[in-house]
Amino acid sequence: MSMKLLHVNFMLMAVKMPVFAALVLICSQPSWASNPERGRALYENQCESCHAEWAHARTNRKAKSLADLRLRAAAWSTHGGLDWNSEEVNDVVEYLNVHFYHFK
Repeated sequence: MSMKLLHVNFMLMAVKMPVFAALVLICSQPSWASNPERGRALYENQCESCHAEWAHARTNRKAKSLADLRLRAAAWSTHGGLDWNSEEVNDVVEYLNVHFYHFK
C-alpha cells in the first residue's frame, strides 16, 4: 500500500472516529431524560417538511428498534447540520416513539 493511500485512510479514520464516538454517547443516554414536547417542536421545525407522518407509518420503515431509531435521529442531526446534543436527540426519539413507532 502506498504512503499516499495510507495517509488518505488515516484521514478518513480521523473523521469517522469522532462521529462514531458521538453516536455511541447519544445512544447510551437514559430514556428517562427525554422531553417529548421539546422533541415534537424540534421535529416539527427541523424534520417534518421531509419526514411527514407517512414516513413513520409506512410498513417498510427503516427503524426496527428504539436503538435503531436513536441512531437514525442522531445521524440525521449530523447530516442535516442540526448538531443536536444527546438530550435533543433523545427528545425527538421519545416523541417519534410515542406517536409513531411504539417500541418498548
